[in-house]
Amino acid sequence: MPVLPPRLGLLRLGPVLLAVVCGSLLVATARAAAPANPAKGLVLELADVGSAYNENPSLSGARTLADVSQGDSAAIKRELARGWIGGLERAYNGVSVPWGIVSLSDVFRASARIDLILGAWERDLVTISKGTRQPLPAKAPGTGGVLVRGKLLTYELLIYMWRHGQAISSVDVTGAQGKVPLSLLMKLARRQDAKISAHR
Repeated sequence: MPVLPPRLGLLRLGPVLLAVVCGSLLVATARAAAPANPAKGLVLELADVGSAYNENPSLSGARTLADVSQGDSAAIKRELARGWIGGLERAYNGVSVPWGIVSLSDVFRASARIDLILGAWERDLVTISKGTRQPLPAKAPGTGGVLVRGKLLTYELLIYMWRHGQAISSVDVTGAQGKVPLSLLMKLARRQDAKISAHR
């Protein structure tokens, strides 16, 4: 196959390059036009958990309606389809500490029956983790909070879920059985709740 002179080669590639450039512009325009995730800023970021952790990208990112409604009853799925706006998840693996952290927030329209959804999700927590509700510590953040101690494979899972305004949020800490500190969980939950307050 003959080698084209440089300028002719560029001319032949022109339509391809144009398509790539136009495609990139369309993607960028669509991203710019897409509404921002309302849960952005409502979850724990790496700066909030500290240098003892690394983010787990495979478990971090935007939540979808399919994610949040998985396993729910038909009535709750209808309520979620009507009232859920968006959600976000961040997960962190301990590097110099023996814990894992997951931080979640989901945001709802003002018309959503959030307390109904929160109650269903709290029951799901207990069932999925094969856990038990624990007494709430003093000054637990938010309203309607529930603290559950359960299991994730061979690990202990300690999770706190609560409501703050139009958001349902949770933080969970995973570690060796009997070793997950409640003080760490509540420290992280209060830190996340403060972020939610700052965005109201």
